Amino acid sequence: MQKEINQLNVDKHLFTTGSYSCYLTDAASIPMIMHELGRRREEAFRAVGEGTGRPLDLDSYDEYYQHLILWDKQKSRLVGAYRLGLGHDIIKHKGVKGFYTQTLFSYEGPFTEILSQSLELGRSFVVLEYQKEALPLVLLIKGLIYAVVRNKNVRYLLGPVSISSWYPKFYRSLMVYYLRKMHSAGDLEKYATPRNPFFPDYLRSNPDDLLAGKTDTIEKFDRFLLRMSNNEYRLPTLVKKYLKINCKIVTYNVDPDFNYCVDGLVLLDLKEVSRSEIEALTKGEAGREKVLERFGFTQGTGS
Repeated sequence: MQKEINQLNVDKHLFTTGSYSCYLTDAASIPMIMHELGRRREEAFRAVGEGTGRPLDLDSYDEYYQHLILWDKQKSRLVGAYRLGLGHDIIKHKGVKGFYTQTLFSYEGPFTEILSQSLELGRSFVVLEYQKEALPLVLLIKGLIYAVVRNKNVRYLLGPVSISSWYPKFYRSLMVYYLRKMHSAGDLEKYATPRNPFFPDYLRSNPDDLLAGKTDTIEKFDRFLLRMSNNEYRLPTLVKKYLKINCKIVTYNVDPDFNYCVDGLVLLDLKEVSRSEIEALTKGEAGREKVLERFGFTQGTGS
């Protein structure tokens, strides 16, 4: 696998931080790594009650999507990955049906225009042995930022983020309630219809009363979940990472092909991204000003 990394063109390298290097490449350039990626992807998802149930989590979308690869250059090992679809190209060559998310949601009206300007995210994971470290997931998010810099036509980040079926339905319901209340994409929900909607169950409680004063911040809601569940449940880490950069959640679908997890449809308008988060992700990088400029920030502007 290291040989495949060594043979990648220099323009496929996004950045190196410590012992980790990040690349953006196509599947055809890394056949051995793709096999390992499929194995590790399935392994990571099964560990949280998700996954396809197959030995390898690979499908037809992997063939024409790009792959954001995080690589441990000291140990010559895969650390994590994202699957990225460039909306402009997908619309041009395959139409709306070329998007993975259309298997989960039916799009119409204004959403078609969003798709054509989007970078579709999906299948993000960190290899189990690296999950105790905070840095790999941070670097994958950083990789998304650099992928946006490489693609000038992208205005939106779009993709599913999952809440595992391992969470009791009551806690999944509270999470969806909080996300709808505090991080909704507004009227766009009318144009993205879940193919298998999630129906909440609050166990006869009133969520308005239960969550009164608990939804002001992500941290406050997260602490509430922890206390209520005796330190067992909290918002999924990736959900929190997305919210921190100002992502919205459009609507929610239950995915029977992924062990009935709840998929929230994440949408980020790059014009609304948090400057402080971009600055934190690019701290110390030589090309930082170029990244800030891509997101519409110049010296002296706020978030």
